[in-house]
Amino acid sequence: DAHQMSASTAGIDDPLQFTLDGDSQQKIKWMHGGKKLTIGTDTSEWIGAVTNDGTNLFVQFEEETASGSNNVQAKKVGHSIVYSSLKSLSELSFNFDYDSYTSINLNILADHIGSTYAVSKIIYQDNPFGNIWILDTNGSMFGLTRDSLFKVSAWHSHQIGGTSVTVTDFCVDNKTLYLIVKRTVNAVVKYYMEKLPLSAVTNSHPSITSEIFLDCQKNSTAASTTAWSGFSHLASTTAQSLSGTLTGDSALPSVEFI
Repeated sequence: DAHQMSASTAGIDDPLQFTLDGDSQQKIKWMHGGKKLTIGTDTSEWIGAVTNDGTNLFVQFEEETASGSNNVQAKKVGHSIVYSSLKSLSELSFNFDYDSYTSINLNILADHIGSTYAVSKIIYQDNPFGNIWILDTNGSMFGLTRDSLFKVSAWHSHQIGGTSVTVTDFCVDNKTLYLIVKRTVNAVVKYYMEKLPLSAVTNSHPSITSEIFLDCQKNSTAASTTAWSGFSHLASTTAQSLSGTLTGDSALPSVEFI
């Protein structure tokens, strides 16, 4: 029986141990708290709560979906839970049409994501665009701009500049995505903290003429040069330089960072 409702002999201040009453033995892969506790196992997803009457504790959980989860911490996105299922990146939410929780495949139109290399981490950046960021075991980074209210989903991949580069971890803080990047520079492995700031066009800043949408860029009004200093993490990397206005850029010789 997927429904479990029982009284515990433990007091309301005591630790609690219980077993999910499924059809088979399941391994818990992640848990996410809130008004209710959501649990992902290797075969299904459970939602429930632990309540009390002032003396006894009551445990009630129901097996809602049967997608099965990987060992990756799920994230709350709006009123949904986004998690790495066995086949895809999935979203668990309540469906009023079915009067129950359902899981949908978020990368049904981008099934290459997670197919070769497994998802290793999921984070959510609400401001400014509502991006779900995915890191895989190969050190590649993907983003999903998601608006569940209007049922809009747009996948985008992000390649970090340089050679022999992998992203090992990331986190978000307000409008900035911070990356821990592993780079091999002159045969030496080094780790750097790099950031990807995001901004949006607002009423107070309606123009984007001053924005430069590049993964890595440097502005300068100095005299022309073919070598830049202060970029040790990009040593021996060749990049393209541009000069001119937004309507008349011209390519200059390649620049080597030293």
